[in-house]
Amino acid sequence: MFVFPTRRTWSRIEPRTPEDRVKNTTRKLATNIDHDVGSNIHDHQISSQISTGTTPNISLDSWLRPSTTEQGASVSDPTPDEVITHEDIDMDSNTLLIAIYKNVKLLNNKFDSLDNAVKNLEKDNKHLKKQSEELTVQVSSLTEKLNTMEGSLTASSKRHENLERYVKKQNLKVFNLEDNGNETQAQTEAKLLDAINSQLGLSENENSFDFAYRLPTKSTTRPVLIKCANMKIRDRIMAKFRSKRKAGEEVRIRVGEDLPEYVMKSRSKLYDFFKECLDNDKAFFRNDHLVVDGVKYVYDDVNKQPIAVTGNAI
Repeated sequence: MFVFPTRRTWSRIEPRTPEDRVKNTTRKLATNIDHDVGSNIHDHQISSQISTGTTPNISLDSWLRPSTTEQGASVSDPTPDEVITHEDIDMDSNTLLIAIYKNVKLLNNKFDSLDNAVKNLEKDNKHLKKQSEELTVQVSSLTEKLNTMEGSLTASSKRHENLERYVKKQNLKVFNLEDNGNETQAQTEAKLLDAINSQLGLSENENSFDFAYRLPTKSTTRPVLIKCANMKIRDRIMAKFRSKRKAGEEVRIRVGEDLPEYVMKSRSKLYDFFKECLDNDKAFFRNDHLVVDGVKYVYDDVNKQPIAVTGNAI
């Protein structure tokens, strides 16, 4: 819908071109209408004249002639600058209405363009929404698969840890055994038998093992890995070493378990707490945790301290 500008007083400058004259005339029409000037042409007549290209039967003077308000009161006369004269208009009313119609049509085209743009945006939005829903379904599916894989990996890791612990359960590590650097495996086994017999007081029949060899390390004295013949011999050697150390007897070698890496890390974090419990005969390590008076302790990495675990088998 075309909206006329608000009332404004214009200086009388003669338009130089037909387009300027249309603009000047339109401004003055707006001034008269702002004065509530009556019109003898109805809206539907204007639309009809624009569509058919015919001119109104009534003259432009009578169209612009002031009338009374609905209450019958007279309207104040416009100022001289606001009065439209024949000199201002050298074209018929149909030409003026066509000019207005062109402006309205231009606005309608712009509105149509905006409407098409909005529709395209709505279409793109629906497409993006559909893609988002599809991606959400895919992410949910991938998350479920990932959780399944994590569960399988955790179970696989547990099986691997159990297998590694089972393979190593008959093994022992002996530290501080004299090392010549280039000794053979037979020489290492002979040194080991002599140390266990002299320092731990166990005869050769009590400490038989399948094999013994040096482990590669950066230390000048390499540790020795022993594969005991059975668990009884392994436990006998460990028990003898612990009893002598607790009694304060001099033992140059040090005997320890051959543990998986994750167990060694867990025990190293609990070792300070274990030393505080050495006076308690019921304090001992089992796998990756510490047992004190029948209570299982694990290391809490968040709080950086050992915590008691209840409800789990030791």
